[in-house]
Amino acid sequence: MVFKVILDQLRDNKRFPYYAAERRIDLFINMFLEQILTAFYNEKVNFVVPEFPLKLESNNQADKLDYLCAFDNTKQPIFVELKTDTISYRSTQASFYIEQSESWPACVKGLRDIICNGRMRFSYREKYFQLMKRLISNGLVDFADELAEESIKRLDVFPANLNTPKDKGEFSRDLIKLSRKVHARWNGESKLLYLIPNSEKLKNQIQLSCGNKANILDFTQIGNLPISSDMSYAAEFSQLAEFLRDLK
Repeated sequence: MVFKVILDQLRDNKRFPYYAAERRIDLFINMFLEQILTAFYNEKVNFVVPEFPLKLESNNQADKLDYLCAFDNTKQPIFVELKTDTISYRSTQASFYIEQSESWPACVKGLRDIICNGRMRFSYREKYFQLMKRLISNGLVDFADELAEESIKRLDVFPANLNTPKDKGEFSRDLIKLSRKVHARWNGESKLLYLIPNSEKLKNQIQLSCGNKANILDFTQIGNLPISSDMSYAAEFSQLAEFLRDLK
């Protein structure tokens, strides 16, 4: 009941000019993304992380991909970008995602370059460590020697004891060493998927920018995907599918 009330509130608020609906809807899609993609690709897909950083060519900043997922068997990454209206679509961003999707090893190298940037704030280093751990645990990256596993264990116990500049410096150095040892497990391209409303205008924009380089899954298709009725939160999934189907 509460779930539906929240969706109804989202639907009502989206009518207003400055309401950032995409960021709110994102959370609910996040809950069911694995099931949606598994049904769409007819192959087990794992959700890995939200807001995955893809390094810009010109500096150590990044554009953030909405969701990084991967096929459970091959570990081929899937770049998923969520759009809830035509306003947020940018062809330049689409071109960047296509370029990045052409080589997962290049994305891992970009991530390594970001982590090794000496100007990164320490609070971000802790977050990048958590990101690296998630990539390792999901099999998207692997490490070059057995000492890397010991580095992970050592870094894991650090945050509770990072009280001095010396501790923080040691943590940063260990994280940089670890990042230099990881490599992409999948050596080819990533898939790119746009998750969007049933908007012909938006579909045409994506097809014009991406051609056959990106898949499109529109919200009206989600409710028709072969998702098991005995899944966790099946009722909430049905409510979300109905909400997305009517999204304008």
